[in-house]
Amino acid sequence: ARAEGGDAKAQCNLGDIYADGKGVPKHSDRAFYWYRVPADRGHAKAQFRLGVMYAKGECVRQNVTKAER
Repeated sequence: ARAEGGDAKAQCNLGDIYADGKGVPKHSDRAFYWYRVPADRGHAKAQFRLGVMYAKGECVRQNVTKAER
């Protein structure tokens, strides 16, 4: 509920849950979504996690430029 309400930390944590499959099936698309929302608002941890996904090409086309941003 907090993630859906806009809490950036909760959104990033939800991204971690989906990325790692903690208590739910691993789902890279959902992890990407829940990282992107707070990353777009400047949340550093979410930006880092999103960068790693771009660097690895996980769920998105590999893009080193976006990964570095």
